[in-house]
Amino acid sequence: MTPKEEETVSADLQKMQEDLYAYGQKMEADMAAKQQKEMEPILAKVNTAIQDVAKEGNFQYIFDAQSGVILYADESSDVTKLVKAKLGIQ
Repeated sequence: MTPKEEETVSADLQKMQEDLYAYGQKMEADMAAKQQKEMEPILAKVNTAIQDVAKEGNFQYIFDAQSGVILYADESSDVTKLVKAKLGIQ
């Protein structure tokens, strides 16, 4: 193979590698968008169930025990205005 042919093949391979990488990136983005679209109604249903349980049980907070994330917080428990007043912030 001549140096010119080797250079051409190398450039072609580089282009193919870049195209493959771009295709992989696009597929990952498409899959993430599809997953989000499919999960949206499920998450909405779960969130509604959490809100209903909190209201029916008069809970002020509902936590995810494994992650420690607050899933529900009663708005009357929000002390943001009190903290801002204490700091002199409006």
